[in-house]
Amino acid sequence: KDITTNDKSVVMLRHLTAMLKELDIECVIEGVETQAQIDILHNMNCEVIQGFFYGKPIPSKDFYSMFME
Repeated sequence: KDITTNDKSVVMLRHLTAMLKELDIECVIEGVETQAQIDILHNMNCEVIQGFFYGKPIPSKDFYSMFME
């Protein structure tokens, strides 16, 4: 669920990420699509975030060519 519109999701995510940090397990938050979601996650000290906000999926050949030009 969208964490910007669901308080229960925020609570669950906050506790889950805190537990993973305490266990020294890296956590990747996926599916981030808006600046509001990023702001919430940064306030939770989430360090690794991915999703459409940063870039849409691309074919591997296009990804490779981005770095070879």
